[in-house]
Amino acid sequence: MELPAVFEQDIQSKVINITTRVVIGEDEPIYLSTHSFTFGGQHYKPLLLDIPSMKESVDYESRNFTLKISNYKYNNERFSDLLKSNPLINHKCEIYWNTQSTNSSSDSLRIFKGYVRRVSHTDSEVSIQLEDLTEKHLHKTIPLNRTSTSHCYIYNLKFSK
Repeated sequence: MELPAVFEQDIQSKVINITTRVVIGEDEPIYLSTHSFTFGGQHYKPLLLDIPSMKESVDYESRNFTLKISNYKYNNERFSDLLKSNPLINHKCEIYWNTQSTNSSSDSLRIFKGYVRRVSHTDSEVSIQLEDLTEKHLHKTIPLNRTSTSHCYIYNLKFSK
């Protein structure tokens, strides 16, 4: 993984401030973070309940990654209300880390790129299960080729001791 120069420089300093930002969707993206801020002209809603950690949150065997989002009202709207018109399933999702000197997207470290696979919610929390791109890009249908029955021969072999 190649680190952006600004990110690499910032993590060498004594004081590190890393902000997580999440972008879900492409046509009408949803911007989320752990606190409210504006980046690249977009307002990030402070609805992430925790900071996604690759080491603790990714199940490498099943390639799942889960976001926990607050479902309490923010600007008179619950996050689950967005799901009525846009269920998010199969939408692209990217997760970035910004450091204290990050000024542009090229300075951010993308830590995850995948798709929304499952969404569930309660009154207080929305869980979004993400899957990385390996399923989409590495899937192979097996067998690749089939032999027609016209090429099959039956042999009657006898073995002696």
